[in-house]
Amino acid sequence: MKNILVVEDEFSIRESLQSWLRDLGYQVEVAREGEEALKRIEEKDFDVLILDLRLPGKDGLQVLKEAKARKPKLHGIIITAYPSVEKAVEAMKEGAVDFLPKPIDLSYLEKLVQEKTEATLAPKKPILVVDDEASMRESLRDWLKDSGYEVDIAPDGEFALKLISERDYGLLVLDLKLPGKNGIEVLKDARQRRPGLKGIIITAFPSVDTAVEAMREGAIDYLPKPFTLSELEKLVAENIETAQVAILPQPVSKKAIAAILKILGRAGEDSQFLARMAESPEEVLREYPDLTPEEKEAIMDGDIKKIESWVGKLDEQKATWLWCRLSQEKW
Repeated sequence: MKNILVVEDEFSIRESLQSWLRDLGYQVEVAREGEEALKRIEEKDFDVLILDLRLPGKDGLQVLKEAKARKPKLHGIIITAYPSVEKAVEAMKEGAVDFLPKPIDLSYLEKLVQEKTEATLAPKKPILVVDDEASMRESLRDWLKDSGYEVDIAPDGEFALKLISERDYGLLVLDLKLPGKNGIEVLKDARQRRPGLKGIIITAFPSVDTAVEAMREGAIDYLPKPFTLSELEKLVAENIETAQVAILPQPVSKKAIAAILKILGRAGEDSQFLARMAESPEEVLREYPDLTPEEKEAIMDGDIKKIESWVGKLDEQKATWLWCRLSQEKW
């Protein structure tokens, strides 16, 4: 899936972004205000949300916060004609992947969207859906596959247990009423074979007794039918396990850490150095041979998350200068 939602109240920008992104090969929908955007997000899975900061009603940050509460995997990009350090910081704290002042650098936005719509995470363990109703079983399979998961299906408990003995699943979605063993019994047997396996019980016949029993047997949730797909998606996103440990970026050298901290310190204290960085950052950073191209790029981009993953939590002064760079107000 490469679905994008553009939320912008200014018609010309909204339509221009939609046309430009469609020309790049993405499926693009638009909304002019926050409530309309949240309704679309509830109904459809998007990969990237491009949000104007100032919108009628709820502003872009409020919409981003509510959208990520419903769809945790959604990537949000804030755009604004009124950038400020405070709003940049707030946006990143709410989970935005970037904060872009207008006029937007389209080449940078294209690169950012491409990165966020590609499968960059470690592969996830497959999901097994067990339901004796073919339409339900196949609908869940198709929906989960469209969301990027690998999915197997089984019509009953015995077949499900056979699959579980042969394959390492990350999550089971089990109907309560099944031919032979019911969903709770299948979950119990499955967890005896694979103790770390997680399961979600779904049922058209909910009761207090079976809900309690399901949770006692290790279910992570018990969903009465009909349930919302957003509710199930949130559970899956929070509980699906990766098939292998994600490959972590190589740690930076001690010399690089020292150079990064020195640069950020000088940016906050030396106005002449700050002016040089604003005019020709690439030339200035050539003076620091201990930095790799990736490390230099992170500084020039104001990528505070990446930099803090290398050097640890930054003090307020150094972090502030990075937020300034991120919002393109300084440097």
